[in-house]
Amino acid sequence: MLYKSLHFKLVLMLVLFIICIISIIGTVMLNGVFDFYTKNFNNMMRDTLNGDMLDDLREVMDGDDFYAEPHQRIKAEYGNLGITRHRNLYILDMTGNYLAGTDEELGKSLEKTQNMIAAMNKKTGDRQSFGLDYMDYAVYLSSPFNECIIYIKDTQEEMRNFSWKIFAVIIQFLLIGLAVAVILSFFLAKAITSPIQSITKGALKLADGDFKRKIEVASNDEIGTLSETFNDMAEKLQATLDEVSSEREKLEITFSYLNDGVLVFSNEGKLILINAQGVEILKNDNGSYEDLDGFLNLFDLWAETEEKPGSIFRDVSYWDNIFDISIGKFKYTNEENRSVRQPGGTIVVIHDVTQSYALEKSRREFIANVSHELKTPLSSILGAAESISDGRMSDEAKIKFLNMILSEGERMTKIVRDLLVVSSLDNKKMMWEFTQVNLEDMAKNIYETMRGEAEKSGQALTLKTGKNIPAVYADKARIEQVLVNIISNAMKYTPAGGKIDFSLQSCKTGAKFIIKDNGFGIPKEDLSRIFERFYRVDKARSAEAGGTGLGLSIAKEIIQAHNGEIDIDSTVDGGTAVTIILPRNPDRAGE
Repeated sequence: MLYKSLHFKLVLMLVLFIICIISIIGTVMLNGVFDFYTKNFNNMMRDTLNGDMLDDLREVMDGDDFYAEPHQRIKAEYGNLGITRHRNLYILDMTGNYLAGTDEELGKSLEKTQNMIAAMNKKTGDRQSFGLDYMDYAVYLSSPFNECIIYIKDTQEEMRNFSWKIFAVIIQFLLIGLAVAVILSFFLAKAITSPIQSITKGALKLADGDFKRKIEVASNDEIGTLSETFNDMAEKLQATLDEVSSEREKLEITFSYLNDGVLVFSNEGKLILINAQGVEILKNDNGSYEDLDGFLNLFDLWAETEEKPGSIFRDVSYWDNIFDISIGKFKYTNEENRSVRQPGGTIVVIHDVTQSYALEKSRREFIANVSHELKTPLSSILGAAESISDGRMSDEAKIKFLNMILSEGERMTKIVRDLLVVSSLDNKKMMWEFTQVNLEDMAKNIYETMRGEAEKSGQALTLKTGKNIPAVYADKARIEQVLVNIISNAMKYTPAGGKIDFSLQSCKTGAKFIIKDNGFGIPKEDLSRIFERFYRVDKARSAEAGGTGLGLSIAKEIIQAHNGEIDIDSTVDGGTAVTIILPRNPDRAGE
């Protein structure tokens, strides 16, 4: 509003200053007029009614009309006393009653004044008081036989007229001064407020985040210094905010690329920050992470004290995952007392160890499975060797046990060979030999190789190839290994009289193999784990068939190394279908 603006206040201050100055000058002048008139009045009275004049008057104070002759003598001094219609002379008795004078009517209505009372007490009354509407002077006069009071009273009419003239002049000067003051104050206020308004606009722009606007420095005075200081402050603030923004961006980028979930809570337990990994870890089936009660109830998040500023919770199970949870308190410095650090909140770091936990579990299972797989043929070999070492065994029995040793040795060799392949795949040390492969010729060769074995088992193996089968960029030996392994599995788990269909056809991305049988099938609950190492659906039947439990695992990793796909669909007693898709020219095959 106008009355709150600096411009208005400066104008008002200057106007009030002029009013105060003129008022003081007027007061001094009016007091000067009063002092002049009162001093002049008293001097005139003293000079006229001096000792000689009073002695002459005492000499004529005889008879009953003792006041008449003195009155006649005083009339000759009216001019010196300044007797006019505004100033009258009275002769009063000692009680203040009128005896003679210039105006009988006024004389009979006189009120007793301070000076009159002083004369009644046989003293001269010449005291004048500011604010009264009159001036008076009273002199005590006596003779051996009579006494009276000579009293002069002035209505101050002349002084009032002169004072009003002075007051009128003061008012004129006041009005002229106010007009000049208002005009000058506008220019003065504009000279002062313009740079201040510029600074204010700059501050508003600064508050809105515009640090490029500079304030023009138009003078070398304090306001110019303020403008320069403001510009320097804006530059430093810009640099500080840029630095803070840079640090914040670094922190946000760091948070966003962390593999761990980071959550920051206030002292009241309100979530104030969470990174993308934290959202991914804590989101529920609906994709929301707003309900954190289930997570926070896993541990006492606010239990830390000064003696125990942080905690670590290991192997926390939440939503089928395993986490290591680190909790720490952070503090900030109190601006009023920098030696005191106040609690700021709590930081929770969630490290997902599910994969490590699963790998460790797989490692233990792997070691146990390898030990078990090697233990069985070793036990058979040791048993056969002990039996042979017994001299009572017939040659026919020895040959039988020697064949057993040879069979179990070949089984151990196959296990070790498969383990070496698994190790090479895991360590990215597999030696690949990629070339353009004619899949139709490969399928025919495999079919011719496996058909005789299928016939021995009383099974029917068929081959069907489509048209326009594209050549693919692949490791021929490894693809043959995969296909032979899958066809062998189909033959192992298909009873005599069963049928195995081996087909090859083109697809959008390349070529597709399908190996389908009508064998025992795989239960639905086992399909999700069928590619795990050493996993067997029916361990007794697998052991009897001589499988190692590594074939499908190796097959999957070889196909994935070709950027291909492998999928199994099966029903119990309904057979199994394995689909393998190989792209024409995988971009990163074997990497």
